[in-house]
Amino acid sequence: MTLEFDANSHENGLLFRPQTNSLTTKTGEIVHVVYRVENTRNSTVIGQAVPSYGPQHAGSYVKKLECFCFKQQTFAPHEVRDMNVVFLLDSKLPEDVGTVTLSYTFFEVPVPAGSANSLPTRGENRT
Repeated sequence: MTLEFDANSHENGLLFRPQTNSLTTKTGEIVHVVYRVENTRNSTVIGQAVPSYGPQHAGSYVKKLECFCFKQQTFAPHEVRDMNVVFLLDSKLPEDVGTVTLSYTFFEVPVPAGSANSLPTRGENRT
């Protein structure tokens, strides 16, 4: 079974890519993949990664144990972060599926008006 990894950002100032483009595995094996995100802006970006799968029906056989896509992410200006996804492919995946592509698109989450300047940067505490 071949796994392919893809990453896209939606015009939000984030450089987003998997640290590996593909690997070989078996159903039932735990897979750990790292994606790197870099905020190229001079301002904080809040984003949400949305997964998609190829073939589409393979998505129901991907069992995620840990994923950065589970919640919104906040990136300080120029922050670089490695983020994990840990999953396995269910053994019920049809045998005719030889390759599964896991793709994420990072979308910016709009910040409510008036609160953009209230977001602390990394390492800064505001009370």
